[in-house]
Amino acid sequence: MKIRKISILFILVILIGCGSAKIRPEKKTMAYELSQKGSEYYSKADSQKALDYFNRSLMINESIDNREGIARDLNNIGTVYCSVKELDNALKYFEEALRVCEEIHDSIAKGASLNNIGNVLLKKGDIKGAIEKFQEALLLDEGTGNKEGAAVRLNNLGIAYNSTGERDRALDFYQKALSINREVKNLRGTANNLSNIGMVYEAKGKLESAIEHYKMALEIDKQIEYSPGIGIDLYNIGHVYEGMRELDKALSFYERAFKVNERLGIKERTDRDLESIKRIQGAMGKRVK
Repeated sequence: MKIRKISILFILVILIGCGSAKIRPEKKTMAYELSQKGSEYYSKADSQKALDYFNRSLMINESIDNREGIARDLNNIGTVYCSVKELDNALKYFEEALRVCEEIHDSIAKGASLNNIGNVLLKKGDIKGAIEKFQEALLLDEGTGNKEGAAVRLNNLGIAYNSTGERDRALDFYQKALSINREVKNLRGTANNLSNIGMVYEAKGKLESAIEHYKMALEIDKQIEYSPGIGIDLYNIGHVYEGMRELDKALSFYERAFKVNERLGIKERTDRDLESIKRIQGAMGKRVK
């Protein structure tokens, strides 16, 4: 399986214990706002600034023993570390967040922590361990009626099974997640599911279906202006067109992906995009001769 296509969902926890109808004390409000700012930077792929804001939020929450806020910040810090491939650091923060969630009996936050631990295990190659964590989190979500959380777990179970080559089983989980996300109108989750379904169809050689799903994902990501998703969608469409030997179209989508990822400053992606552009240009040159 190619890593480029995996759309793993980590839980960036930003709303634990922060109902808008409640009046929050000054420090708790400050911590919450810092956490929100960190989430904004994370969505823009600015990991360093996101980490800075999450750590500042954590310091405030620890100073007032705000356990819900502490759990939120630990999960968010772990998510940033995972995004930069510091998996051991990420796991440490996620496991600490899980302990806090268990202490305060917060089932929804516990599910998020289990999900995040599962994703780290998945990245480490412990597929069985990851599946166990996702299933445990899913049971909690079903018990609390947390539909968005259940959709995340189902999506990640699909990724886990896809990594073992069980394409049909993966597709079933992705489609269940898609159904829930459409029901609750979670556009980002819907786009993610569509992308992963496209991945399965591409692996099965059903390229027209793959493009159809990648394009639906792209349409939604553009609607919500989610740049990291747009970059992935454009690249995936280009990759399918390359497989279909429609090189002009492939080149166009690769170039568009490069421009998006360049603006985001994601070097890993821009390097990949440039490699693909050069490969297509070389193939087109040979074809012209």
